[in-house]
Amino acid sequence: MDEGLKKANMSQGKYLAMHNFTNATISNEFTEKLNKVGKELEGRIEKRAVVGMNRPEVHSVSGFLRVTGNKSTKACDTEEEAHSLPGLIIII
Repeated sequence: MDEGLKKANMSQGKYLAMHNFTNATISNEFTEKLNKVGKELEGRIEKRAVVGMNRPEVHSVSGFLRVTGNKSTKACDTEEEAHSLPGLIIII
């Protein structure tokens, strides 16, 4: 997450981001860090891909995104699928 934040801060304008949660342990520390990074990057991410979730989580997130009308985030099964999206450059 720190490496992705450094790259994001070096870039100008908006960009596309991939969030890889493979083997991530969701703890209070992780959630606080995620919130901090989110606030720092607010308004700079044009589109996002989220990977590293199990199949039910991907379906839940995809359904939530459809219901809320969020077209800027895509839940992907694999990092390869996320990389196939046009313009994906920053891994957070």
